[in-house]
Amino acid sequence: MNEINNIHNTIIKDRWFSHIENINNQNKTIQKIRERKSLWDMRCHTTNRMLLKIKYKLSEPNMEYDETCTYFILYIDIAPHRSYVI
Repeated sequence: MNEINNIHNTIIKDRWFSHIENINNQNKTIQKIRERKSLWDMRCHTTNRMLLKIKYKLSEPNMEYDETCTYFILYIDIAPHRSYVI
C-alpha cells in the first residue's frame, strides 16, 4: 500500500497532472481527443484513476484475504510539448 501511495503522491508532486484543469473530469478529455496532447491527457487520467482504484482496493477495510496480490506496470512516455502539432 505504501508503494502505491508513494507512486501516486510522487506523480502529483512532480506535477504530471498540473496541465489538466480537473483530473477527475475524464469525460471532457475523452471528448477532445483529436491531437497528441489530448492522448497524453487521457493517459494521465487513466493513470490517476488506476492508482486511486488500487489505493482503494488495498485499503485496510478491503484487505479481508491474506493472499491479495496486485501487479502494476506503468509505462510513461515523454509528454509532448504544448507547442507540438501533428
